[in-house]
Amino acid sequence: NGETCLSPQAWEYVHECVKEDTRRTLDHEGYHLLLKLDETKYTFPTIKYSAMERDTRHEKQFRMSELNVIRRYIPSAVFKQIEGGTLTYVNEMRNISTIFISGSGVDVSADA
Repeated sequence: NGETCLSPQAWEYVHECVKEDTRRTLDHEGYHLLLKLDETKYTFPTIKYSAMERDTRHEKQFRMSELNVIRRYIPSAVFKQIEGGTLTYVNEMRNISTIFISGSGVDVSADA
């Protein structure tokens, strides 16, 4: 069970509908830990429905012709399901997100 930490920018979007976890202080000013959804204002089904209504990820999905670019980042079993168009029928698969981060001034080859 991990924690959800929000940047000041993300906090601006959600601060009115969540409760903050204030049991500990973060080292970075302006960052916030989420405790839970403020259920006096919203319920999970309400938030889920709203998110599904405004979901535009399908507009940014890779087409089959573009999938070879990201193939190395997708497990082979998942890629086979994507190719076959049967990914939605595989209940043991999970939606994943991959984040690529570029950092300057960091020498990863040096010892700490």
